[in-house]
Amino acid sequence: MSVLIPILMVVSLALNAQGNQQFRAGNYEDAERTYRRALTAAIQESGADHPATAMILGNLAGTEHALGRNSEAEEMALRALAALVRSVGAGSVLLVPSLNTLGGVYIDTGRYAQAETALKRAIRLGSRDGGAHYATSLHNLAALYQLKGQPDRAEKLYQRALRLRLRLFGPEDPLTLATARNIRALDQASARFARAAKSKPENSLR
Repeated sequence: MSVLIPILMVVSLALNAQGNQQFRAGNYEDAERTYRRALTAAIQESGADHPATAMILGNLAGTEHALGRNSEAEEMALRALAALVRSVGAGSVLLVPSLNTLGGVYIDTGRYAQAETALKRAIRLGSRDGGAHYATSLHNLAALYQLKGQPDRAEKLYQRALRLRLRLFGPEDPLTLATARNIRALDQASARFARAAKSKPENSLR
């Protein structure tokens, strides 16, 4: 047994890293299979409530969301959050990825108030390290405000996310490009609105 546990640790971490690469490349079905194998290894290694196990479960939740399986993603993300709160506390930055997934699920299913709550919490926790998951929180909350017709609030958050993603990933990364596209869409919508307002006839009522 003393030999088996280190081997399983290597297996779960290696599989999780492989799943991360597949997810980043957009190979979500491959990532799902890999994360499931990593989760099985992590449970055998450390138990269902270990932070590493919960983080892998959170990664799997994100993959389910990317595949459009919102019910499965929500259930897994909530399980991951509960396990992380028990093991590392409600104020840990490790909660951010699962909160991002929940925010995305809530946006997709029209639960905007819940999405805003989850994403604001993710931003509050993620601001402590300013990493990739924090950038995702900023981007996702900006997308929510864009959907709600609040372009000024969306623009500010998108710009923050873009600066961070440029620094972390460079200009050609898919995540950086996604944020840049959304900023362009906002700018184009604002320009169309300005043109329409300028050409609108004056009210003739006196």
